[in-house]
Amino acid sequence: MIRLGLTSVMLASMLSTGAIAQDTPPASETPTEAPQVDPATLPSADEIFEKHIEAIGGRDAIFAQTSRRISGIYEGPPFEFPVRLTLWQDAPNRFHLRLAEPAGATMDIGYDGENGWRQLSGSSAVSMTGQDLSELRQTAEFFGESNYKERYTARQTVGTALLAGRSVYVVGVVTPDKREMYVMFDMETGLFTGTRTKFVDPAGATREMISIVSEYEDAGGVLYPRRIEQLIGGLEERITYVYRKVEVDIEPDGHVYAMPKAD
Repeated sequence: MIRLGLTSVMLASMLSTGAIAQDTPPASETPTEAPQVDPATLPSADEIFEKHIEAIGGRDAIFAQTSRRISGIYEGPPFEFPVRLTLWQDAPNRFHLRLAEPAGATMDIGYDGENGWRQLSGSSAVSMTGQDLSELRQTAEFFGESNYKERYTARQTVGTALLAGRSVYVVGVVTPDKREMYVMFDMETGLFTGTRTKFVDPAGATREMISIVSEYEDAGGVLYPRRIEQLIGGLEERITYVYRKVEVDIEPDGHVYAMPKAD
C-alpha cells in the first residue's frame, strides 16, 4: 500500500549532478530473469493485483481505512546519519513526510491533494512542478497498488524474475501521466515486493531506481511493509526506510497538509 517513489524527487532536488557516476544500480541488486515460462501460463495483471489485495487483508479492510501516521527511521541522502521519519497520510491523497535530525534540522515534503511542496528547515517552502510533482502525486495516493484500476491506465504481466532472493511476477504499467514502470509481486504470497522505474536527474540524464519492499506486519487488519530499500543508479549507498510504528484511523489531530506560508 505504501510506495515511496518519492526518493527520486528528493534526489532531484538535493543531490548535485556531480554526485552521480552511473545510470543503473549495482548488477547484484538488479532483478534477474527467472527460468523462462510460457507467457500463456502466467496470471493476468489484474489477477496479480487482486491476489495482493487479498494477501494484505482484503478489499473491505483496506478501503475502510482513511488515515495513518507512521514513525520510523530514514537512512540516506542528504543526511550523513540515520534520522527520524514521520509520515502522515489521509485518504484519498494527502501526504506529508518529515525527516528530522536529532539536532533539529528537518526536511519536509507534502501534498495537499492538489499542490506539492518541499521545505528545508530555515528556508521557505517551494512548490513542486513537472516530474517531481507527478511522482509525488502518485506517492500520495493513499491506497496505492490496491487501487490499481485508477492508479494505472495500462497494465500487463510481462514475465517473472528474481528480486532479493524471491521469485516474483513482473507487471508493466503506465501511469496517468504516461510514465512506464514495472511493479513486482511475490509469486508465493502475492505481496507487492518492489518496483523498477526511471527518473530524470537535474542534469537531464535518465537514472534507474529499484525499490525492494519487505517485512509486512498487521496494522488495523491490513498488512503494511515495514522496510523499503531503494537503489539509485550512480548512488553507492542504499536508501532505507524502516517503519517502526504504523497507526491507522487515530483520533483527528488537525494535521495540516498545505504548503507553509512564508514568514
